[in-house]
Amino acid sequence: MSAVDSTPSPSAPAAIVPLDDFTSLTLQQQSSRDALLQQDTPSPAHALLCNQQPSSNEALLASRVSGMKSVGVNGSNSNDSSDAAASNGNGRVYADATTAEETRALLEARMKMKGNKPDLLVFRGGKWVSAPASEMADAVTFDDIKYFYANIIDYARVVLCVMAAYTMTTDWHWTTAGLIIVSTLLDWIDGPIARAYNQCSIQGSGWDWCADILAQLLQITWWCRYDINVFPILFICTTIEVTNCIFDFATTATCKYPNLAEQHSGWMKILDWSLAKNNYNSFFYTAQWLAYPFYCVGRALEHAIATPAGLTSPLAALFLLNRIVCFPLAVAYIWCEAAYCWHIIRSWTEPSRKKKPNIEAEDVTQSAMGGFINYGSVEDSVKPVLQNTYNDLLCKMRSVYDGCLAKKDIFWINLWQRSGGAPRMELKHSDAIEEWVNECVKKYYGPDTDDGTLPVLDGYGFITNPIGSRTQPWHVDYALSYSTIFVPLTRLTPDNATQYAVLPHDTPIEVMETALKDLDKVDMSVFAEKGSGYSVRQCIAKPFSLLRMDYGTIHRGVANNAKENRVMFWISVKKTSALLPPEDVVEVIEKGLDTTSTAAVAPATEPVAVDAQTKKDN
Repeated sequence: MSAVDSTPSPSAPAAIVPLDDFTSLTLQQQSSRDALLQQDTPSPAHALLCNQQPSSNEALLASRVSGMKSVGVNGSNSNDSSDAAASNGNGRVYADATTAEETRALLEARMKMKGNKPDLLVFRGGKWVSAPASEMADAVTFDDIKYFYANIIDYARVVLCVMAAYTMTTDWHWTTAGLIIVSTLLDWIDGPIARAYNQCSIQGSGWDWCADILAQLLQITWWCRYDINVFPILFICTTIEVTNCIFDFATTATCKYPNLAEQHSGWMKILDWSLAKNNYNSFFYTAQWLAYPFYCVGRALEHAIATPAGLTSPLAALFLLNRIVCFPLAVAYIWCEAAYCWHIIRSWTEPSRKKKPNIEAEDVTQSAMGGFINYGSVEDSVKPVLQNTYNDLLCKMRSVYDGCLAKKDIFWINLWQRSGGAPRMELKHSDAIEEWVNECVKKYYGPDTDDGTLPVLDGYGFITNPIGSRTQPWHVDYALSYSTIFVPLTRLTPDNATQYAVLPHDTPIEVMETALKDLDKVDMSVFAEKGSGYSVRQCIAKPFSLLRMDYGTIHRGVANNAKENRVMFWISVKKTSALLPPEDVVEVIEKGLDTTSTAAVAPATEPVAVDAQTKKDN
């Protein structure tokens, strides 16, 4: 978990600042480059919000806390943690045992997710809203699929239709017929080729339907050019076909295709005869599918090449055969298309119109890795629950809590942690807190795009940054697959707010690998000297704002120069189920903190939406 902001709240631990409206996540400009460099003093450990379930017995708590020592990022003092985790050789222990190769793979995945992604809108709660890049973690772009073999075939089909639209205005009647028929026959092979080469894609389906619709429009236009009397019936047939194309593609885009039941009744019975058990390659349906374009093109050609001298005998026989054989199959095809279109419409599903989280501000999409999302204020019903839980915690652990404040180091209290198997700490509203925490994980993270599962809840608790604390080093909590939600119970100000780095999208992976060798103490000079710099920002917010720190965010808590200890409730999740080493009920960060000054950070006086870019030529 990550209690990485090392900025506490009010001086009186139990005092909670009066509730205000939440503020948007803002960016805090640094006062000068010297001040920025001053903040980069080494302090490896980050305030971890660890999930651990403590005992309610204060004597036991005191005995466990008395053994607290400086810890690495995992913050574990357990002797058995070495069995559950691997060390990176710099004091940090984390269960993922991330190797250099694994780190590179994670970085490449992050860069692919963040870089070269278009700005997108997603459908939430019945509205189109901006989507953070984190929602596109497993997405592909046009550049990834543009040369798929099946897509190239469909590009060719579109070109053939455009050529046919021109030849239709000339006397090249057989050429027009050939172009339309070839485009149709190519539709017979694009699907099998896509499946054979594992190149199926939603956009490929779109190109397929685009070519189909163009061919339909060509058929109706060419035939009606010579016999306008057939327009009403052709318009109905084309409307059915185009409507089916649109809804079929829309269903494909949802990745939830309606299954065909084995038995239909009434006019839907045609689906049992043509597409039984989802068999789109049945002989009867294939015959229908081929017959419709051949019939339409044949009738148009019949009118187009008619001359005063009349048709030659072989051609007359060919056109007569087209009318006799293809006409009934073409009628069956339109019937089947109408039934299938209705099946798609009545089986329709789409994202819920229930209200989804509103994003007040975010810069996750601006950074090559990490960032913050401000979802606004928590529900009014949750605020007293959090406040009362915190107050009850102080009553149970007053002496321990005051002792930690006196050390002037960031510390956190684990109400529950997944590692270690200890029960949760029982406080007022413990059940309500646990229920709300699980709802937050579902609401603000959702299923992982790689495997459709939810990230794993790793723990929750309270983290405090005492007045006069010291600045933390730049770090990443535990692993790149770790993310945390923070709910401040006190105001986040320029004097105590968490700082985090926003990296340009063009930051080379090699530079990121070098800088992130030690996640406890990220070497930010590498980004300035070998990369294209980075922006330093602060998360300024009012009490009870809900702030999500994205996976892999490089951040640090600044020295708390405010007039109150900063207190936050945290919820941490992991993308993987590997256990982190268990922690004590209370964990303290000391190692690597800046001991030269408690005022190492000189933030700007007002929370303005600007950022200081650290360039290597500055």
